Amino acid sequence: MLVYIGILLIAVSFAVIVFYLVRILHSVNGAVNSLEHSVDQLEGQMEEITGGSKHLVKETSHIVDDIHHKLHSTSGLVQTLQHVGGLLDHANRTINRSADHFSSHANGQSKQIVKLVKWGNAAFRIYKEKNKRKEG
Repeated sequence: MLVYIGILLIAVSFAVIVFYLVRILHSVNGAVNSLEHSVDQLEGQMEEITGGSKHLVKETSHIVDDIHHKLHSTSGLVQTLQHVGGLLDHANRTINRSADHFSSHANGQSKQIVKLVKWGNAAFRIYKEKNKRKEG
């Protein structure tokens, strides 16, 4: 009879262990299901992010191509402006040389004009003196 009681205790203990194992496995199953749901949501979000990133990369590529095209098309304008600047600089130097030449030439002429005016004044005085003597 002790043997039957021992077997009964072993059977009850085994039933309790099985009961707790079932509860633990049921909890693990719930956690795995929750994890599976979370992974599915994460996968959906990653697909959205990937799609958005692909679109962003494509748009960025278009913008870079557009900027490259615009820079390439304006390089001719920049070169033209450089040539215009060079022409204006050359014209400015030519005008400055002409002005310097005119100024130095005018300075030489002004000395002659001053001499001419002095001689003219002297001649006018002599003429006045002669007229005074003739009148008087």
